[in-house]
Amino acid sequence: MTQDQFTELIGFLGKKFTQVDGRFDALERRLTSLEVSHEAMRDDIRALAEGLAMTNERLERLENRMGGLEIRFDRFEVDFGTVLLDHGGRIRALEGGAE
Repeated sequence: MTQDQFTELIGFLGKKFTQVDGRFDALERRLTSLEVSHEAMRDDIRALAEGLAMTNERLERLENRMGGLEIRFDRFEVDFGTVLLDHGGRIRALEGGAE
């Protein structure tokens, strides 16, 4: 191998290593972004679980205050992470109105 061929080979390999480094940098940025998204989602799930636990505790306290009266919620909706309970009619019935 001549000196010129060797210099050309080193230049070629240098460009390829630079491209590989760029790809690794891009991959590292994507992984960092995914880690941040994962952490945010985990925090959202934790907050939702805590909210559901507090709702269950409130329902248990309500049941205890009403002397063991059974309260049933027939349906619920999830709207962008917020749990909406369809219980307006039941509350009106408990307050003496019509369901």
